[in-house]
Amino acid sequence: MKKKTLSSVSLSAILFLIFYPLAQAGNSFNSYQIRPILGFEYLTRMINPDQGESNSKLKAYLIHLGAELEIEEGFRLGVLIGYSFSNFDAMTFRNLPFSVELDVGKIGGYLAGAELTKKIFKFKEIEIAAWGQFVSYLGKKEEWQIPGLAVEGSVEGKPFWMRILVGPQIEYKALESLTPSLGIYYNKLWGKFKLEEKVQELEGKEEKKISGKGILDFRPGLFYRITGKIGFKAEASLIPREKGIDPGFLMRFIYSF
Repeated sequence: MKKKTLSSVSLSAILFLIFYPLAQAGNSFNSYQIRPILGFEYLTRMINPDQGESNSKLKAYLIHLGAELEIEEGFRLGVLIGYSFSNFDAMTFRNLPFSVELDVGKIGGYLAGAELTKKIFKFKEIEIAAWGQFVSYLGKKEEWQIPGLAVEGSVEGKPFWMRILVGPQIEYKALESLTPSLGIYYNKLWGKFKLEEKVQELEGKEEKKISGKGILDFRPGLFYRITGKIGFKAEASLIPREKGIDPGFLMRFIYSF
């Protein structure tokens, strides 16, 4: 997917979440509740760059600002923007004049995304909602020198990835200040990494598709209401895959007007 297409998808999602609620009949703006969000997420995913090749690992640090808009009780729409540092360990590019294995550290890039929460069932103190999130990361173009050559050589790389999470979220609301939760989500991560190599008169390009291994994401969490308007949410992420589990965690501060 080209940069233009990725940006269009993110912008369309954000515009939809902003203007869709305003178009709904029977709701006044004064009845909406807005919740600004400051969050941090750490994720690890074993990724398969291309079929038949060895796996590598994606590690990403996501810092985001966002806002939730509660249209009615149990129905919330949200947007988020932010910055991410993504590390693609041990990804190898073989179809270049000189093969390259990435060991370049964290690559900065921009985030944009959208979320939706809809309560679907409540029994006594147990509430079940449908929850979904779309996030896109567009990495900056970086240049690195190739070590170990008799002549100067360099590579330029630019990654991007996207993620969709969707599934049920279960909350226990019997406690006054604490709300334990468990999310069971379908988690799909995919993207590309483009690399260009130049060694004197030799040039080459290679593009690798990446796909996260494991599709189920179990997220136990806890929401703590610090004051009447300020809350803190912590969540662990556990994604089972063949021969292991990919862990992660999420932290958010939420303010309610």
